Amino acid sequence: MNSQRLTTLLVALITGSSVALGQTLLLSWLFPKTIAVYGLWILLGLLVLNCGGAAIVLFFWRIE
Repeated sequence: MNSQRLTTLLVALITGSSVALGQTLLLSWLFPKTIAVYGLWILLGLLVLNCGGAAIVLFFWRIE
C-alpha cells in the first residue's frame, strides 16, 4: 500500500470517527432514552457510514 492510499485511509478514519462522535452526541441530546438502549449500535453504524463516506469522497477527490 503506497503512502498516498494510507494517508487517504487515515484521514477518512479520523474524519469519519469525529463526525460520528458528534452525531452521536447530538442524538443523545435529542433522544436520550434511545441512545441509552441502542447507543453502541448507533455509534458503530455511524462510524461505518461516515468513514466509508469520507473514504469515497477522498478517493474521488484524489483522482483529479
